[in-house]
Amino acid sequence: MRKVRNHNKRYTQQCSNLTCTFRLHASVLVDKTTWMIKSIRGSHVYVVIEVNKCVGSRWVATHLLADLKSNPNMDANGTQQTIVTRYGVHIPN
Repeated sequence: MRKVRNHNKRYTQQCSNLTCTFRLHASVLVDKTTWMIKSIRGSHVYVVIEVNKCVGSRWVATHLLADLKSNPNMDANGTQQTIVTRYGVHIPN
């Protein structure tokens, strides 16, 4: 993947493979942390799991609040698997 545009509020990325037509546009939400995908063009056949160093305990707590309340004994591995499954982001240990 390569960045086409990267601003405070907008983000555009496309595949670095010249034969691939994949292109993604996203913008930041009101919380100024979470990004929302606005449009996806083309098809992309590669599987990518993003490693995001900005994803910390506060972000995990806000996105998994209901899960953590319903299962207070959820361990770190279960939390990581849930984040990868729902958001496609690998959180660092």
